[in-house]
Amino acid sequence: MKQQRLKAHEYPHAWAHQTRNCGTSGNISFRGRCYYSYDTCIGEVLDVKGTRVFLINDGYYSSSTSSHQSRMHAGIPQDAVRIRVPKASWGGGFPLSRYADTRKQWAKKIFEYQLEKAAELFVSAEKRRKQNTRAYDIVQAHSWLEGAREVKRIFNIRRMVPGSSEESLATMQAAARATARADAAALKKRQAREKERLTRWLAGEKVSGYFPSTRVLFRVVHIETISPFSFSTDRASEKVIETTKGASVPYEEGEKAFKIAIKLRGKGWRSNGEQIKLGQYSVSSVNETGVIAGCHNMKWDDLIAFAKKEEWIK
Repeated sequence: MKQQRLKAHEYPHAWAHQTRNCGTSGNISFRGRCYYSYDTCIGEVLDVKGTRVFLINDGYYSSSTSSHQSRMHAGIPQDAVRIRVPKASWGGGFPLSRYADTRKQWAKKIFEYQLEKAAELFVSAEKRRKQNTRAYDIVQAHSWLEGAREVKRIFNIRRMVPGSSEESLATMQAAARATARADAAALKKRQAREKERLTRWLAGEKVSGYFPSTRVLFRVVHIETISPFSFSTDRASEKVIETTKGASVPYEEGEKAFKIAIKLRGKGWRSNGEQIKLGQYSVSSVNETGVIAGCHNMKWDDLIAFAKKEEWIK
């Protein structure tokens, strides 16, 4: 028998109650147990020992996906068990293999995640100056602890969940502070290593990998090339500009593009049929703060410093 077409607001309910196998309405859809916003799974139904559990994607992606998440929540029964899980990667559901080899190991990972979030909020509450924001963080922390208790109960995890006593909370706060100090120390070491790598890279050394910083810097290198149409083994040398993001463009095109861009700096420019070529790339826009080309957001201070070094300008 032909099924009746669902209205937009009915899709979350059809998924939550599993009355249909699949459905699509605009940018939301569900297939089996997974509920999607675009291609991202934002919820999944799981049946564990007779208990229906809803896994909720705890991540933020966009304002539209947040709207989809709100509608999904509205379709879940009020008394249902909801477990928040870490932000999912694009596509797919929340496969158990994404966290561990077995469901038990996966449940332990989620249990630890709930405790970590609670500890972070307790530490955050300590730093709050306003009473209402401090109270909000504490309420949210207890919500995460309640989630940990649900995971413990459903999956029979033999771990204690800290209670509401001052001693328990103090233990969690101390653990969270210790983790934060360790993370800060690790970050400081990583930044020192990156600074040392960048210094070597700017000096012309061969450094593997690129630099994750949003700041884009440049250097000039000579790359040996062999023509694929020549039988000669003679190597030619091409002068190119390399960026800290791993891109390279011919030196002459880089110079030409800079001189065009700096003339457009005051009035601004955006690619709309007209192009400023940079080798295999092209400039997207020019504005008061800098030049954008693909994933490169280049600031004028860095561009001008490089141009002066290369004597393109005085």
